[in-house]
Amino acid sequence: MMRIAALAFLLLALPVLPARAERDTVQTLYRQCATTAPETDQVYCFGYISGAGDVLLWNGVMAQVDIKQRSAVGNACPGDMIKLGAMVQVFRDWVVKHPEKRSLPAMIGVVTAIREAWPCP
Repeated sequence: MMRIAALAFLLLALPVLPARAERDTVQTLYRQCATTAPETDQVYCFGYISGAGDVLLWNGVMAQVDIKQRSAVGNACPGDMIKLGAMVQVFRDWVVKHPEKRSLPAMIGVVTAIREAWPCP
C-alpha cells in the first residue's frame, strides 16, 4: 500500500519536484524524514533518499566490477542488500551527529551520510 501511495505521489508531484529539490536543505529533508512528519513528506523523503542511494550503491557495484570506475566520485559499497529504511535512518543519524551541516543542500547530506555508512574499499 505504501509503495502505491509513494508512486501516486511522485507521479502527481513530478512537475513540482525540481523546484522543491533546489531549495531543500539538510534541515528541511530531515524534518520530512521524521516519523512524525505528514505522510506526503515522508514519501518525499523516502523517494529522495532512495534515488540518491540507488545511484551511489549502483556506482559502487560497478566500481567493484570495472577497475576503471574505482576512482569514480559518488560510490558507496553496501556489501549486502540495504533496505531503504536503513538509508533513511543513516541520514537521520548523520544529521543529528552533524548539526552544523543542516544548511547544506539536502543532496550533499544524503550522499555524505550514505558514503560514510557504506564506504568503498
